[in-house]
Amino acid sequence: MKNIVYLLLLSGILLFSRCNTPQTTNPNASTWLVKSSTYTTAGSSVSFVTQYTYNNKNQVTEITFTGGARESYYYSTDLVSQDDYNGSGGWMETKYYYLNSKGFADSCVEQNSGIHHVYKYDNDGHLIEHKTYNTSGSLSSVKSYTITNGNVTATTQQDGLGNTVLTQSTTFFTDKPNSIGNKNLGQGFRGVGDKNLLNHLDQTTTLVYSEDHTYTFDTKGRAEIMTVTGAGMTQTFSFTYY
Repeated sequence: MKNIVYLLLLSGILLFSRCNTPQTTNPNASTWLVKSSTYTTAGSSVSFVTQYTYNNKNQVTEITFTGGARESYYYSTDLVSQDDYNGSGGWMETKYYYLNSKGFADSCVEQNSGIHHVYKYDNDGHLIEHKTYNTSGSLSSVKSYTITNGNVTATTQQDGLGNTVLTQSTTFFTDKPNSIGNKNLGQGFRGVGDKNLLNHLDQTTTLVYSEDHTYTFDTKGRAEIMTVTGAGMTQTFSFTYY
Protein backbone atom coordinates (compact mmCIF):
# COMPACT_ATOMS: atom_id res chain seq x y z
CA MET A 1 0.00 0.00 0.00
CA LYS A 2 1.44 3.32 -1.01
CA ASN A 3 2.09 6.05 1.51
CA ILE A 4 0.81 8.65 -0.95
CA VAL A 5 -2.68 7.20 -0.60
CA TYR A 6 -2.66 7.89 3.11
CA LEU A 7 -1.25 11.38 2.63
CA LEU A 8 -4.17 12.13 0.35
CA LEU A 9 -6.62 10.67 2.81
CA LEU A 10 -5.09 12.69 5.61
CA SER A 11 -5.33 15.95 3.71
CA GLY A 12 -8.96 15.17 2.96
CA ILE A 13 -10.00 14.70 6.57
CA LEU A 14 -8.13 17.48 8.35
CA LEU A 15 -11.31 19.52 8.11
CA PHE A 16 -13.06 16.89 10.21
CA SER A 17 -10.61 16.79 13.11
CA ARG A 18 -13.43 18.00 15.34
CA CYS A 19 -16.29 15.87 14.06
CA ASN A 20 -18.50 16.34 17.10
CA THR A 21 -18.01 17.96 20.47
CA PRO A 22 -17.77 15.29 23.19
CA GLN A 23 -20.91 14.86 25.26
CA THR A 24 -20.78 13.91 28.93
CA THR A 25 -24.15 12.22 29.31
CA ASN A 26 -23.84 9.24 31.64
CA PRO A 27 -25.38 6.18 29.96
CA ASN A 28 -27.85 3.80 31.52
CA ALA A 29 -26.18 1.42 33.99
CA SER A 30 -27.67 -1.60 32.21
CA THR A 31 -25.14 -1.18 29.39
CA TRP A 32 -22.25 -2.36 31.63
CA LEU A 33 -20.05 0.56 30.58
CA VAL A 34 -16.83 0.84 32.56
CA LYS A 35 -16.60 4.06 34.58
CA SER A 36 -13.06 3.67 35.92
CA SER A 37 -10.21 1.21 36.30
CA THR A 38 -7.49 1.31 38.94
CA TYR A 39 -4.16 -0.46 38.53
CA THR A 40 -1.81 -1.44 41.36
CA THR A 41 1.09 -3.86 41.81
CA ALA A 42 1.84 -5.93 44.89
CA GLY A 43 4.25 -4.20 47.25
CA SER A 44 3.61 -0.74 45.83
CA SER A 45 1.45 2.02 47.29
CA VAL A 46 1.18 3.77 43.92
CA SER A 47 -2.01 3.34 41.90
CA PHE A 48 -2.94 4.44 38.41
CA VAL A 49 -6.54 5.42 37.68
CA THR A 50 -8.18 5.57 34.26
CA GLN A 51 -11.60 7.22 33.94
CA TYR A 52 -14.05 6.95 31.03
CA THR A 53 -16.74 9.38 29.81
CA TYR A 54 -19.36 8.46 27.19
CA ASN A 55 -21.97 10.14 25.01
CA ASN A 56 -25.63 9.15 24.80
CA LYS A 57 -24.75 6.54 22.14
CA ASN A 58 -22.47 4.72 24.60
CA GLN A 59 -19.38 5.82 22.66
CA VAL A 60 -16.34 6.87 24.65
CA THR A 61 -15.66 10.60 24.40
CA GLU A 62 -12.84 11.02 26.88
CA ILE A 63 -10.34 8.83 28.70
CA THR A 64 -8.28 10.46 31.46
CA PHE A 65 -5.25 9.00 33.19
CA THR A 66 -3.41 9.58 36.45
CA GLY A 67 -1.16 12.59 35.92
CA GLY A 68 -3.62 14.39 33.65
CA ALA A 69 -2.93 12.80 30.28
CA ARG A 70 -6.10 12.21 28.27
CA GLU A 71 -7.61 11.00 25.02
CA SER A 72 -10.58 12.77 23.40
CA TYR A 73 -12.78 11.08 20.79
CA TYR A 74 -14.98 12.66 18.09
CA TYR A 75 -17.44 10.89 15.82
CA SER A 76 -18.99 11.25 12.38
CA THR A 77 -20.72 8.69 10.17
CA ASP A 78 -17.61 6.94 8.89
CA LEU A 79 -14.78 8.49 10.91
CA VAL A 80 -13.54 8.50 14.49
CA SER A 81 -10.77 10.92 15.47
CA GLN A 82 -8.73 10.54 18.64
CA ASP A 83 -6.70 13.42 20.11
CA ASP A 84 -3.97 12.52 22.62
CA TYR A 85 -2.76 15.06 25.19
CA ASN A 86 0.02 14.88 27.77
CA GLY A 87 -0.35 15.65 31.46
CA SER A 88 0.27 19.35 30.83
CA GLY A 89 -2.53 19.54 28.29
CA GLY A 90 -0.22 19.67 25.28
CA TRP A 91 -1.36 17.99 22.08
CA MET A 92 0.70 14.91 21.18
CA GLU A 93 -1.09 13.03 18.40
CA THR A 94 -4.31 12.79 16.41
CA LYS A 95 -5.40 9.42 15.05
CA TYR A 96 -8.04 9.08 12.34
CA TYR A 97 -9.98 5.82 12.18
CA TYR A 98 -11.83 5.17 8.90
CA LEU A 99 -14.91 3.02 9.43
CA ASN A 100 -16.41 0.39 7.16
CA SER A 101 -20.13 -0.20 6.60
CA LYS A 102 -20.32 -2.23 9.84
CA GLY A 103 -18.82 0.58 11.90
CA PHE A 104 -15.41 -1.06 12.41
CA ALA A 105 -12.14 0.72 11.69
CA ASP A 106 -10.63 -0.50 8.42
CA SER A 107 -7.59 1.77 8.75
CA CYS A 108 -6.00 4.39 10.96
CA VAL A 109 -3.66 7.30 10.18
CA GLU A 110 -1.51 8.93 12.87
CA GLN A 111 -1.21 12.59 11.91
CA ASN A 112 1.95 13.45 13.83
CA SER A 113 4.04 10.31 13.34
CA GLY A 114 2.84 9.44 9.84
CA ILE A 115 2.38 5.80 10.83
CA HIS A 116 -0.71 4.07 9.48
CA HIS A 117 -2.57 0.86 10.22
CA VAL A 118 -4.83 -1.51 8.30
CA TYR A 119 -7.31 -3.83 10.03
CA LYS A 120 -9.12 -6.96 8.90
CA TYR A 121 -12.09 -8.69 10.59
CA ASP A 122 -13.94 -11.98 10.36
CA ASN A 123 -17.63 -12.15 9.49
CA ASP A 124 -18.59 -11.67 13.14
CA GLY A 125 -16.53 -8.50 13.54
CA HIS A 126 -13.56 -9.96 15.43
CA LEU A 127 -10.19 -8.45 14.56
CA ILE A 128 -8.08 -11.10 12.83
CA GLU A 129 -5.25 -9.03 11.34
CA HIS A 130 -3.52 -5.73 12.10
CA LYS A 131 -0.86 -4.40 9.72
CA THR A 132 1.33 -1.41 10.58
CA TYR A 133 3.17 0.68 7.98
CA ASN A 134 5.98 3.11 8.80
CA THR A 135 6.29 6.70 7.59
CA SER A 136 7.79 5.61 4.25
CA GLY A 137 4.86 3.29 3.58
CA SER A 138 6.80 0.08 4.21
CA LEU A 139 5.24 -2.77 6.16
CA SER A 140 6.74 -2.91 9.66
CA SER A 141 4.49 -5.31 11.58
CA VAL A 142 1.71 -7.85 11.09
CA LYS A 143 -0.34 -9.21 13.97
CA SER A 144 -2.63 -12.18 13.31
CA TYR A 145 -5.34 -13.41 15.67
CA THR A 146 -7.06 -16.79 15.85
CA ILE A 147 -10.68 -16.67 17.04
CA THR A 148 -12.27 -19.67 18.75
CA ASN A 149 -15.80 -19.50 20.16
CA GLY A 150 -15.70 -15.71 20.14
CA ASN A 151 -12.31 -15.33 21.85
CA VAL A 152 -8.74 -14.69 20.69
CA THR A 153 -6.98 -17.98 21.45
CA ALA A 154 -3.71 -17.33 19.57
CA THR A 155 -1.74 -14.24 18.58
CA THR A 156 1.25 -14.11 16.23
CA GLN A 157 3.29 -11.05 15.34
CA GLN A 158 5.78 -10.78 12.49
CA ASP A 159 8.08 -7.93 11.55
CA GLY A 160 8.19 -6.39 8.10
CA LEU A 161 10.55 -9.11 6.88
CA GLY A 162 8.26 -11.94 7.93
CA ASN A 163 10.22 -12.93 11.04
CA THR A 164 8.07 -14.10 13.95
CA VAL A 165 8.70 -11.87 16.97
CA LEU A 166 5.74 -12.79 19.19
CA THR A 167 3.49 -15.80 19.79
CA GLN A 168 0.84 -16.05 22.47
CA SER A 169 -1.81 -18.60 23.35
CA THR A 170 -4.75 -17.82 25.62
CA THR A 171 -7.63 -19.61 27.31
CA PHE A 172 -10.87 -18.17 28.64
CA PHE A 173 -13.53 -18.79 31.28
CA THR A 174 -16.42 -20.07 29.18
CA ASP A 175 -18.99 -19.25 31.89
CA LYS A 176 -17.83 -15.67 32.56
CA PRO A 177 -18.97 -12.99 30.06
CA ASN A 178 -16.51 -10.23 29.29
CA SER A 179 -17.54 -7.00 31.02
CA ILE A 180 -14.31 -5.09 30.21
CA GLY A 181 -14.10 -5.52 26.42
CA ASN A 182 -14.27 -3.01 23.56
CA LYS A 183 -18.02 -2.51 23.81
CA ASN A 184 -17.85 -1.98 27.57
CA LEU A 185 -15.22 0.71 27.01
CA GLY A 186 -17.32 2.49 24.36
CA GLN A 187 -14.89 1.51 21.60
CA GLY A 188 -16.92 -0.80 19.40
CA PHE A 189 -15.22 0.70 16.35
CA ARG A 190 -12.16 -1.41 17.25
CA GLY A 191 -14.10 -4.60 16.55
CA VAL A 192 -15.98 -7.18 18.58
CA GLY A 193 -13.96 -7.97 21.68
CA ASP A 194 -13.52 -11.29 23.41
CA LYS A 195 -16.77 -12.96 24.41
CA ASN A 196 -15.44 -14.19 27.74
CA LEU A 197 -12.94 -13.17 30.41
CA LEU A 198 -9.31 -14.19 29.99
CA ASN A 199 -8.12 -17.09 32.14
CA HIS A 200 -4.52 -17.93 31.17
CA LEU A 201 -1.85 -16.58 28.79
CA ASP A 202 1.37 -18.18 27.54
CA GLN A 203 3.96 -16.18 25.61
CA THR A 204 6.53 -18.37 23.89
CA THR A 205 8.78 -15.94 21.99
CA THR A 206 10.83 -12.86 22.89
CA LEU A 207 10.08 -12.53 26.63
CA VAL A 208 8.81 -16.00 27.60
CA TYR A 209 6.30 -15.98 30.46
CA SER A 210 2.87 -17.15 31.62
CA GLU A 211 0.17 -15.39 33.57
CA ASP A 212 -3.08 -16.37 35.27
CA HIS A 213 -6.15 -14.16 35.62
CA THR A 214 -8.61 -14.47 38.49
CA TYR A 215 -11.67 -12.32 39.21
CA THR A 216 -14.15 -11.23 41.80
CA PHE A 217 -17.56 -10.01 40.66
CA ASP A 218 -20.21 -7.53 41.70
CA THR A 219 -23.87 -8.44 42.19
CA LYS A 220 -24.56 -8.02 38.46
CA GLY A 221 -21.87 -10.50 37.44
CA ARG A 222 -19.44 -7.86 36.20
CA ALA A 223 -15.70 -8.18 36.83
CA GLU A 224 -14.97 -5.97 39.83
CA ILE A 225 -11.38 -7.01 40.57
CA MET A 226 -8.99 -8.75 38.18
CA THR A 227 -5.78 -10.19 39.61
CA VAL A 228 -2.99 -11.04 37.18
CA THR A 229 -0.20 -13.29 38.46
CA GLY A 230 2.87 -14.08 36.40
CA ALA A 231 6.36 -12.97 35.34
CA GLY A 232 7.30 -12.69 39.02
CA MET A 233 4.69 -10.11 39.93
CA THR A 234 1.07 -9.68 40.93
CA GLN A 235 -1.03 -6.93 39.34
CA THR A 236 -4.50 -5.88 40.37
CA PHE A 237 -7.11 -4.07 38.27
CA SER A 238 -10.27 -2.76 39.94
CA PHE A 239 -13.31 -1.67 37.89
CA THR A 240 -16.36 0.49 38.53
CA TYR A 241 -19.32 0.82 36.19
CA TYR A 242 -22.05 3.28 35.29
